[in-house]
Amino acid sequence: MSSLGFTSKEQRNLGLLVHLMTANPKILYSPIGSQVDKVIQKANETFAFIGNVTHYARVWLNISAQLRTFLEEGRLQGHLKWLQQLSSELQQNPQLLNGTDSELMQALLDGNYTIPNTSTLLEQLDTIDNAACGWSHFMSKVSVDVFKGFPDEDSIVNYTLNQAYQDNVSVFASVIFQTNKDGTLPPHVQYKIRQNSSFTEKTNEIRRAYWRPGPNTGGKFYFLYGFVWIQDMMERAIINTFVGHDVVEPGNYVQMFPYPCYTRDDFLFVIEHMMPLCMVISWVYSVAMMIQHIVAEKEHRLKEVMKMMGLNNAVHWVAWFITGFVQLSISVTALTAILKYGRVLLHSDPLIIWLFLTIYAVATIMFCFLVSVIYSKAKLASACGGIIYFLSYVPYMYVAIREEVAHDKITAFEKCIASLMSTTAFGLGSKYFALYEVAGVGIQWRTISQSPVEGDDFNLGLSMMMLIIDAAVYGVLTWYIEAVHPGMYGLPRPWYFPLQRSYWSGSGRVETWEWPWCGGGATRLSVMEEDQACAMDQRRSEEMRGIEEEPSHLPLVVCIDKLTKVYKNGSKLALNKLSLNLHENQVVSFLGHNGAGKTTTMSILTGLFPPTSGSATIYGHDIRTEMERIRQNLGMCPQHNVLFDKLSVEEHLWFYSRLKGMAEEDIRKEMDKMIADLELSNKRHSLVQTLSGGMKRKLSVAIAFVGGSRAVILDEPTAGVDPYARRAIWDLILKYKQ
Repeated sequence: MSSLGFTSKEQRNLGLLVHLMTANPKILYSPIGSQVDKVIQKANETFAFIGNVTHYARVWLNISAQLRTFLEEGRLQGHLKWLQQLSSELQQNPQLLNGTDSELMQALLDGNYTIPNTSTLLEQLDTIDNAACGWSHFMSKVSVDVFKGFPDEDSIVNYTLNQAYQDNVSVFASVIFQTNKDGTLPPHVQYKIRQNSSFTEKTNEIRRAYWRPGPNTGGKFYFLYGFVWIQDMMERAIINTFVGHDVVEPGNYVQMFPYPCYTRDDFLFVIEHMMPLCMVISWVYSVAMMIQHIVAEKEHRLKEVMKMMGLNNAVHWVAWFITGFVQLSISVTALTAILKYGRVLLHSDPLIIWLFLTIYAVATIMFCFLVSVIYSKAKLASACGGIIYFLSYVPYMYVAIREEVAHDKITAFEKCIASLMSTTAFGLGSKYFALYEVAGVGIQWRTISQSPVEGDDFNLGLSMMMLIIDAAVYGVLTWYIEAVHPGMYGLPRPWYFPLQRSYWSGSGRVETWEWPWCGGGATRLSVMEEDQACAMDQRRSEEMRGIEEEPSHLPLVVCIDKLTKVYKNGSKLALNKLSLNLHENQVVSFLGHNGAGKTTTMSILTGLFPPTSGSATIYGHDIRTEMERIRQNLGMCPQHNVLFDKLSVEEHLWFYSRLKGMAEEDIRKEMDKMIADLELSNKRHSLVQTLSGGMKRKLSVAIAFVGGSRAVILDEPTAGVDPYARRAIWDLILKYKQ
């Protein structure tokens, strides 16, 4: 079609016309049996002519074979030769024509009986056959009987709704005339055209909800999809019926209404969708990396070790917030400059742009915090966090499609619900930036609480408010989920802990405490575990005879009472009713084979794992409810080194000393003394990742003693070190025991 000079729009219109003509279209009219039939008959002349052409083409195809046989057998040449001889004899004997005035005889004398070339005639016959065959084939799928009459308008409506589909009829339009009682048309003819809703302008809105500069290009359905054609056809048929002759002029002429000069920027039309999408995509990597780093710190137990050494949980999250905010604020500032001075948001206030992006960055950081507390594996959290962050943009796409494609009205309440996803709130806010830029005024402080869309009660101010609410909601959920579900390490609180007065008063004592995995009571052991426990109790009672009596002159530090730990959903008994008292100025060693429960006991005492049942106190504070107060005087060296690869030896000691609350002037003395005792002076400024295994172990032990820790728990402090380093660690333990 393009080779014939048709534009793409003309090709689409022609395709629609062909579709209509081949889908058994009907134009219904009423009333039948009146003067309207004469009007419809006149209007149908074009279709009747096409039907006659189709009929003649089919007749021609029926006789074409006989003509071909007539030519191929040479019978035409024989007849022409006979006529030539007859004409020659008549010319030689003119007396034969005397007394006759026959025009036929005169025509025989004047005729040219040249014998044509048979092959030329056959080629012309083939051309005519091809044209007739093509026309017949095309018209075999086209219905030219397009008018169908009905008594009244109700009959037309009933047929369209109930019967047309069963008859395989496509109702293109209906024409209803107002006639006199006797069926004649009045001098002032009135009729209405009811067209298929797919081919007419929508009437559910007076004008476009979203203003765009330039004339309203709507109304194309009126002249592109048949309404004007039907109206013109009916008008000409009515005139012919009343005046008795056809009207040729004037023809149809359509011209757009004048509109003043305007500037059209197509880029602004797509920025309302592309800006939030690009922001979401560009920050996916930053979000994934932030989540990965936070979870990696938890996965490697760095967070719990820092909490053991006195790190407040709120300080931990504030530190991560500052880190994330500094990173994202750089991109926010750069993006503000690009949008404003890159002439994208030329008319908007740059401070509003920066404030909007900054609030979104804060909500994004809180979103990262929320995702990080759900996962315990860094790589899994990174992958899932990026996907969840991108999918949170889907509600905005749903709202945009409903508003701009389906033309539905979305209330402010529904938008607020969708804006609980921060990316959706950001998308809605970006749309208002684009709409105001299209209007040529941009977002200003006076318009921040207004919408440029008529009837829209949502605005940029509400979008920014929802981003702030999102950040607060994400923060509260992070606080609650982390407390109830801390992951692999840490003590979980009961789901109702916000309702406990002890949590808010800070007393550390709880009214009731039931471990959620214990079903509200003590864990029931299996028969094998009961036998094992009885045997252990019997052996313990026998060994009690040779146990040293507890010193009565030393203050009690650790009191363990029937401490029990069951792993793997109650299938593995790791610790069975351990009872033990530890006093100040003592070095106590746990001896036992692998799996005896040594590390489990230490992990429970330091708050790394919760006990299944039983209790323990350190300096009179319960490990289940007052771990934060216990950790103020607790030092811990875990079984495996938990260090920061990018920090030096000195920086580790300074960092953990500050966590313990030491004064700045005392930290230098503490570091010098500790480094000298461990003989790490030559590695003072070396990064941890460059140290040997023995040096790392020395540093881990030193960290447990910094800050004046009164109770120090060391889990295999000399494992994997050489004898010289082992002796240095032992000397350090004995020295600081005092």
